[in-house]
Amino acid sequence: MDGDGLPEIIAPNYQSSNVSLFRNVSVGNTLAFNPKVDIGVGTNPHYVTICDIDGDGKPDLAIPNGVSNNVSILRNLSSIGNLTFTSALTPSTGSEPLSVVLGDLDLDGKPDLAVSNHGSNSGNTISVFRNTSVPGTISLQTWRGFFVSLVNAFDTVLFFINIILTNSLFFFINYII
Repeated sequence: MDGDGLPEIIAPNYQSSNVSLFRNVSVGNTLAFNPKVDIGVGTNPHYVTICDIDGDGKPDLAIPNGVSNNVSILRNLSSIGNLTFTSALTPSTGSEPLSVVLGDLDLDGKPDLAVSNHGSNSGNTISVFRNTSVPGTISLQTWRGFFVSLVNAFDTVLFFINIILTNSLFFFINYII
């Protein structure tokens, strides 16, 4: 996270509404971490997804917040020996977001966000955000014309996502075991 080549530990704290960062200071065969640093996010963070969202070469954090009904995006400002992140950008999602995946959905070279929501207020939905960031600034746009339908077919759940901006139809298949 800080560019020194050593992997850090990042853990969401569901009850504390923050994420804990443990900077890796290992040397040789001696495993060691600095004391934790907590960063506030929304209420009941579930997971942490790591990806360079703004294209500046540093991995940023995306954290779905189950009760806040948003996702916290933390831009990485770290330098070697110093873990630092911006205050969270918090785009709204559907009810009870559970997980975040990042991938280039519109093939523009930038990772877009898809958030799975499982709350009773919105049903099982997916919130999609188009990445309009430039290096040094994270910017996300709610994808207009977004349509989600869940269809149960025997043991398969199909997610049909029609994104009008690109006139594309994406099929995501999740096999339930």
